[in-house]
Amino acid sequence: MIEDLGFDDKRLSTDLRLGFPLKGVLPPCVYNTVETLVADQAFVTETELLRMRPEMNRRVLAACMEVDFTEDVWLSTTDESTEGITSEPSPIFDEDLAKCTFTRRLPVREERSKGWRTRMVDHFTESQVNCATVLSDKTQQDSIDVQVVSVLRHVQLGHTPRPWKRDVTKNFRSTTIAQRHLQYSWEVFKWLRSLWKAQHEAQPFGSVSAAYAWHRIANFL
Repeated sequence: MIEDLGFDDKRLSTDLRLGFPLKGVLPPCVYNTVETLVADQAFVTETELLRMRPEMNRRVLAACMEVDFTEDVWLSTTDESTEGITSEPSPIFDEDLAKCTFTRRLPVREERSKGWRTRMVDHFTESQVNCATVLSDKTQQDSIDVQVVSVLRHVQLGHTPRPWKRDVTKNFRSTTIAQRHLQYSWEVFKWLRSLWKAQHEAQPFGSVSAAYAWHRIANFL
C-alpha cells in the first residue's frame, strides 16, 4: 500500500517488514519536519559502543536497585513476554557482559483520570544507545492552532463540530526492532535481590528511535 501510493518515506515499507533501527543514523521522517539535520554529526560510533560495552554494563548493573513499585517492573516485563513484546526474564551471567548491551528499566509513576499507574521507561541515555543515535531531520507536531483553525472552518460552513479523541494503545510497542540491533535492546532490573534481563523485540519507551519510528508511521496514517 505504501509503495502503491508513492509515499515519500521510501524506507517505511522495508522497516515495517524488517524492523526499525534502534541506533545509528535514522532514515529521514520526510513529513512533519521543520529542518534537515546534518547526519554526520558527532555521536558514539558502533565500534565505540561495542568497545565500552563490558564496562558500561557493569556500571548499569551497579546502578540497579529495588525501589518502590519495582514489583510493577517484574509484572510488566512478564506480561510483555507473554505478548511477545520481550523475551522472558532470565538471570544475568558473566558472559552476557560482552554479548548484550544492558539498559536499566525504571518504574515511573503518573496520575491519570482513572488514578495512578506505573509506566516503564528504559534509560537508553545511560547505556549510551541514545548517544549512538543520529536524527536526519527535526520533527514537529501539530499545535492547538491547527485544531482552532479546523473548528472555525466548520463553523463557517454551518457545521457544529463534535470533538473526539482516540488513542493508539502501546504505539511504540507495536513497532519492531531491526534484527541487527537486537543485541542493544536488553533491559535489566533488580527484583527480589536478583538481577534479571529481558530482550526488547519492539521499540522501547525511552529510546530516541521509538519516537522517531512512530512519527514515521503516524505520518503515513
